[in-house]
Amino acid sequence: GPYGAFEEEAERYFKLETTKSGDSERSLISEMDKTANENIDNSNGNRNSNITMSESEALINRSVSEPNRFLSSITEGSFENYIRPCFTEFLGVALFVFIGTTAICSGRAVEGVALAHGLTIALLITATGSISGGHFNPAVTLGVLIGGAVSPVTAVLYVVSQMIGAIFGSLFTLVRDNSVLYSH
Repeated sequence: GPYGAFEEEAERYFKLETTKSGDSERSLISEMDKTANENIDNSNGNRNSNITMSESEALINRSVSEPNRFLSSITEGSFENYIRPCFTEFLGVALFVFIGTTAICSGRAVEGVALAHGLTIALLITATGSISGGHFNPAVTLGVLIGGAVSPVTAVLYVVSQMIGAIFGSLFTLVRDNSVLYSH
């Protein structure tokens, strides 16, 4: 095409793009490409002197300086993209394990324990699904990763959050059961 090196860099950038904002950046490139095409003088192929490629040059520079976008994007919007969903996974698993193990330790019938688990996970997924996807299980996170819906970094952070949440949920049950045992 008329841009040569720019097109090659843009294509390389698209292959490296792994963040959720990729669609908006692709549309930005498309819009810049369209504008640049409209501003090329078809008679001799020269670009009009009043048109600059500063936006596209900045995009190319960013793609070259940040070849691993999903690692560098942790600092970009990290609360919405990483901290909030990971805390949601942590808290959800902690609550699920706490309620589930408390139901088991209560000595109730199997049906009551199953109902406690089922209602808890249903409510947690409903309440937090829009924040983190409501995985609450490393196997679910692995499946979502394989399906391509989350980046590898996000999947690792979710699994770590889930494991820490499970430990905390178990500890809460242990503390609760010990305090119940020793209070009588």
